Amino acid sequence: MALRLKLFSSMRNVVGTAELRWDAPCRDAQQLWQALCGRYPELKPLGASRGVAVNHRHVALDHVLREGDEVAFFPPVSGG
Repeated sequence: MALRLKLFSSMRNVVGTAELRWDAPCRDAQQLWQALCGRYPELKPLGASRGVAVNHRHVALDHVLREGDEVAFFPPVSGG
């Protein structure tokens, strides 16, 4: 399955790029995160409070992925 991944902040720093192309089967965002952590183990501690968006919409980790989706993982955001 071809997906476009976007990573932000500390996640981007771990992977070394803000955007990746992912060409492996993944059922949902959780399975994609687990596969990504398998490739980049340093991501694992950052996953406890990560957010996820698919095609610019915040979704739950059980969101089913489809060919061509853009998936963004990001750490919690705060501000004021």
